[in-house]
Amino acid sequence: MKLLKINVILRCERLSGTKMAKKYGNIYSIFLGNKLIVVLNGFQAVKEALVNHAAEFSDRPEDAVFLKMNKNKGINTVPYGQPWKEQRRFTLTLLRNFGLGKRSMENRILEEATFLVKYFEEQNGCQFDPTVVISNAVSNVICSILFSQRFDYHDNTFRRRLECICEIVSLIGGFWGELYNTVPILRRLPLPFQKVFSYTCETQGFLKNIIEEHKKTLTAGEHKDFVDCYLEEINKVRHMSIKCTAL
Repeated sequence: MKLLKINVILRCERLSGTKMAKKYGNIYSIFLGNKLIVVLNGFQAVKEALVNHAAEFSDRPEDAVFLKMNKNKGINTVPYGQPWKEQRRFTLTLLRNFGLGKRSMENRILEEATFLVKYFEEQNGCQFDPTVVISNAVSNVICSILFSQRFDYHDNTFRRRLECICEIVSLIGGFWGELYNTVPILRRLPLPFQKVFSYTCETQGFLKNIIEEHKKTLTAGEHKDFVDCYLEEINKVRHMSIKCTAL
């Protein structure tokens, strides 16, 4: 069974779903454009689906905007299946090896907090919007695991990357993202949702440059970050594939 989308009780309350449940029952469906949405209302209905029938309800929504962005590659938005399971298992193992959920992660956070406090002190009590710099600080903790790299708070290039990501999230989660998903005939028009794809290409270009630099310095068995481990795993799989083909 494949379910396109589920709205559980917390969201139903905002959408007057509780009132609709009284009329149609705790499980009902509606269409938003051409998209079927199955609404589960109440604890028992949600538990029955997500706990008692977890496998049947493990797939992701087939959103056209995500399909164009990532070509069904990655983890967060790709279809549920064996490739997703393998990617998720390998990724979680690597992240734990680099401190995710462990005390060593605290050291990374404290180190970045030192830079953040210093930045605040440099403002000399003047008013300023801390949103961007806090976002930069949080991103640096993640980047330390992925790239073994941090970016200065005055780095305009990295600041631009953060702005692109924020804009992508805003557009996808808002009216324009939903319009792109539900009205296919509009997808080629120069409407605001086209920014999602231009910002995605810009961000991917930034990441590709980092990956290329890692390829140049990659040494088997010596991993300084997540990207190094991932690149070596790719090389192992390719090597095994070549050997199997030769046999």
